Amino acid sequence: MLVALVAAFVVAGLSILALIVLTNPQENAPAALGAARTRALQALIATYVMLFTVSGLAIELRYRRRLEHVAEDPSERIRRRIRAVNTAFADAVTLMQELQRDFEAQQLLREKLQAEADHQQRLLELSREEAEEIGRLMTSETKASVRAERRRAWMFFALSVAASVPVGVWVNHIS
Repeated sequence: MLVALVAAFVVAGLSILALIVLTNPQENAPAALGAARTRALQALIATYVMLFTVSGLAIELRYRRRLEHVAEDPSERIRRRIRAVNTAFADAVTLMQELQRDFEAQQLLREKLQAEADHQQRLLELSREEAEEIGRLMTSETKASVRAERRRAWMFFALSVAASVPVGVWVNHIS
């Protein structure tokens, strides 16, 4: 407020200086310039009136606020401040409770996700063991089937040799 008043007085001083210059016309100034000086002077006076009116209203408003502050009962002011502090504490407690609930919910979710991850890890380990067991079974079945095929091939070879000799003898005998 003090800065506004100082600025107003500076503007007023500059305006007075301009007024002095405007009210001392030179002897050879044309008439149009005199009319312009008159309008400028009127605008300057209107500006001063508005500036002093606004300054007076600001000073009055500040004075009334100070009176209201002084007129307020000190015990009422203390009660108002205590209510504000109590409200702030109640808001803080509410916020803490909400944060605690959020924290607990996140903790439960983390535990649930950890249990799910452990379960998935156990399933993965079981799947590896089962895959290895299936691989061993397939390998052993494959080896057994290869051996059976080899025996069958030797058996057919032996049967064909055994059958070709009597057939050859019989063909030679017939011919």
